[in-house]
Amino acid sequence: MPVIPRRRRVTLVVFGAFFTLVMLGGTVVGASTSSAEEPVPTPSTTAPAPPSFPLRPGDQSPLITVLHERLIWLGYPISDSEAASNTYGPSTARALASLQKKFWLPVDGDVTNKTWSRIRTLAGPVDVLPKSCTNADSICISVEQKLVRWVDNGKVAMTTDARFGLRGAATARGTFRVTRKSRDHVSSLYGTAMPFSLFFHGGQAVHYSAYFKRDGYYGASHGCVNLRDLAKAKWLFNKVRLGTRVHVY
Repeated sequence: MPVIPRRRRVTLVVFGAFFTLVMLGGTVVGASTSSAEEPVPTPSTTAPAPPSFPLRPGDQSPLITVLHERLIWLGYPISDSEAASNTYGPSTARALASLQKKFWLPVDGDVTNKTWSRIRTLAGPVDVLPKSCTNADSICISVEQKLVRWVDNGKVAMTTDARFGLRGAATARGTFRVTRKSRDHVSSLYGTAMPFSLFFHGGQAVHYSAYFKRDGYYGASHGCVNLRDLAKAKWLFNKVRLGTRVHVY
């Protein structure tokens, strides 16, 4: 066996150690790692963060825009400046307080998860009405939303709060026609004033109610659709003609 000079033997040993280290997957100080060996990033499977609740006065976010759209659809005015800046400001606070009172929610000024869910359910698809309300000029009445809308040429021209018959004297649901108008009507059964009455189903009428104005949703009618805004009741009375469609749903 030939004798290998000492200097060459050292070189071979060092080279062998390096080769073994590389084969075992080790790294050498100063050596660069191939890009093929670097881990490949994978898309995150984490869901986007949920909306932050509660929403409070002063908040600004795209979620406020959605809140505004639903409040407006439910009959509450929002200022142009708040709508343009996605801001929870004074008009938003007033609208929310009115809605919370109307639907027996805590009047705390906060849009909690519970309040948000209720608003979303009540509003449903924004700007969508039953076909019976949109294929002819009509008085469109939502018992769930507690609203009367006047629909002119397929578009909502007026919205106002309403309340309905108490248990045992429920307001009829369905599609009807205005059969009689009585500007200064007084109930023959109860002796109460029913100004600007629009009769659509027997003795049931859409009309202004001073009791609704006074008591709000702590009271109820005997089947009629009560309005508490006198100016809007008068406006609707003057707008509607005999035979106009009334759809209650």
